[in-house]
Amino acid sequence: MGWILLILLVILLWPAIRGYLTYRAMRNRAQEIFRQQQQAQQEAERKARQQQQGKTFDKDNSEYVDFEEVIELKQTSSTTSWQESHSGTADEQQVSDAEFEDIA
Repeated sequence: MGWILLILLVILLWPAIRGYLTYRAMRNRAQEIFRQQQQAQQEAERKARQQQQGKTFDKDNSEYVDFEEVIELKQTSSTTSWQESHSGTADEQQVSDAEFEDIA
């Protein structure tokens, strides 16, 4: 008689135990999602504060590079071509990969 009662008790309690375990798993998932949202919001607020403060870079705390402009002089036969190469407006050879046909 005792075994029958134990079996009936397990049969009756099993759905309640499964329901509790399912509820607990869903609650844990919801808490994890909430934690992730809070972390994302805190990260966004931290980035916003950093942007509001602004960033200043000095020679001491950044990759500051001193540079000087180098003008390359090409030896040519006329002064106009030197001026063109110096000013950057020299005529360059055009490269084309398609042939145009005028369709009239």
